[in-house]
Amino acid sequence: MRLTRAVISLSLLFVASPGGPASTLYAQGAGWSGGWIRMEDSLEHAFTLDVPRGWTWSGGAYRLGYGDIRVMVDVWSPDGKTNLRFGDLWYSQSFALPNQYHREGDSQDLGAIGQGIYAAYRTGQQFAELYAHDSFRGACKSLTPQKTNLPLARDTAMHRQGSSQYSEGEVTFQCETPKGPRIAYAYAKTTMTTSQALSELPATTGWTPLLVSYLAPPDQQSVAASIVRHFGESFKVLPKWTQYQSEMDRQGTGYAIARAKQRLTQQQEQFSSFTQRMNDQVSHFQQGQSRQQAQVGGFLQALNGVVPTNDAGHPLVDQGTHQGKWVCGGQVVDSDLAPDPSCRQIK
Repeated sequence: MRLTRAVISLSLLFVASPGGPASTLYAQGAGWSGGWIRMEDSLEHAFTLDVPRGWTWSGGAYRLGYGDIRVMVDVWSPDGKTNLRFGDLWYSQSFALPNQYHREGDSQDLGAIGQGIYAAYRTGQQFAELYAHDSFRGACKSLTPQKTNLPLARDTAMHRQGSSQYSEGEVTFQCETPKGPRIAYAYAKTTMTTSQALSELPATTGWTPLLVSYLAPPDQQSVAASIVRHFGESFKVLPKWTQYQSEMDRQGTGYAIARAKQRLTQQQEQFSSFTQRMNDQVSHFQQGQSRQQAQVGGFLQALNGVVPTNDAGHPLVDQGTHQGKWVCGGQVVDSDLAPDPSCRQIK
């Protein structure tokens, strides 16, 4: 029930996003030189960000609770061939470590504080790989790993920063689409923190991912990488929003204490207006929620190391390391080729 964990998904973009000190080390290749315009988040007025002049953009900071604020900005090139995403509403939720009461994949019951999932910590590299496979699968017929020629991640090791631990990672793929080849890239930074925000509640350990990605033709890859790098350099949290969030934290703390003591009915009127504002803010993307929820459901399966099949007897099987899944004598075998002529392939 810790309030600050989900807010990390916004604040980390400012203090540790790609394009910070590491970008000087990796500034390679020809980048974007067409000028910039400064966009301001119109949803929460939480941040500003430079986007390429002449490109289209949409998104902002989405509030899903007192302490659950997620950034997602989509930017498209004029020819529609390059798409960059800063943050991701559907994947930058907070995660709590599983315990004796909650298993991997269980939802967190946070009420108006926000939304979360119980999941073991993934390094930045692991999360980038999971995210790339899940988020690009709709656009790419196939994903072939390749070396990242314009890296944003400094390294993939675990680092300690105050009371937190974090790691970075990135992946690049050759992506085949109906409109031609693309380069699919994803960067992730995952930060794990243990804290005790309220004396009435036990200490909690959770982690939050930071995400940046792009899908671009091979001849626009260096431009896309330079724009993503500039996103990190230009991102600014607005002071007025910081003050506003302090008030949200204060109200959320009262809500958490009341909820912990089962006294919500006494304060329901105070929180009703906030709940309405929160619902109004997220309503505009609910039209595509069914499709997105199905995609996120697949992501949770990836987190748990399983994949769905069309076989009624084996609806979920271990992900394994091969494309083929076979039923041999009642057992599921992970293999590209049939282990035995009697085996039956499932898809």
